[in-house]
Amino acid sequence: ICNELGYPVSNGEAYYTAGCTSSTACVFPNAIIPQSAWSAPAQALLKYIPTPTVGSVFISNDNVFHTRDDLFSGRIDINTNMLGNISAYYFFDDDAIHKPFGGNNVPGFPTLDGGRSQLFVISDTKSFGPDALNELHLSFTRHVAHNNEPLAGFGKLSSFGFAENQPGGIVGEAGALEGVPAIDFNAFTIGNPVVAYNRYENTPSVADNFARVIGTHSLKFGGIYWFNDFPEPIPLAV
Repeated sequence: ICNELGYPVSNGEAYYTAGCTSSTACVFPNAIIPQSAWSAPAQALLKYIPTPTVGSVFISNDNVFHTRDDLFSGRIDINTNMLGNISAYYFFDDDAIHKPFGGNNVPGFPTLDGGRSQLFVISDTKSFGPDALNELHLSFTRHVAHNNEPLAGFGKLSSFGFAENQPGGIVGEAGALEGVPAIDFNAFTIGNPVVAYNRYENTPSVADNFARVIGTHSLKFGGIYWFNDFPEPIPLAV
């Protein structure tokens, strides 16, 4: 550390004591670490630390979430003598939430949450004479969600001064989303989310019910089958 500071440091010397103003009394006089002793990551990441707005604290009203949600649906009914009453229904929902500060309490690393849900339904209700009825329902639901997608702060870890992909360093595993890692300080955090993942959910189903009246008795039986496919790839780190 002597080489970086440019002055001698004694073994066991205090880093700082109250009122210290000379390098002969403590390592960091005036509680200031000279930039010559800063690590490469500290120098590269300094620009992401905002200037305090109230005393020594950063306070802002700019972290206002912006939400968009677009929905629509439609239905078609067709009556036929041969196939009965056929109905087709479609539902669509696309949403997005823009977070100016992401998961932090300071600006610089906005994120986007979003998703799209769709529902397709086809049903056929057909009578067989005056005393029998069959109901067939086919449906498919698809839901896609994107959570914590970073929108800024990208770059190779090495470009921020970190030793990347080497012993003792950080391994980049986020691909195109690689950027400033999440860093916690005493009063604030910076960096992109620890994880940014996508969720894909597909649920097809088929249901059929048959009802019949026999004399004074009513009989109804049926069955349903559905399947849920739910992959959720999660990168280990951004």
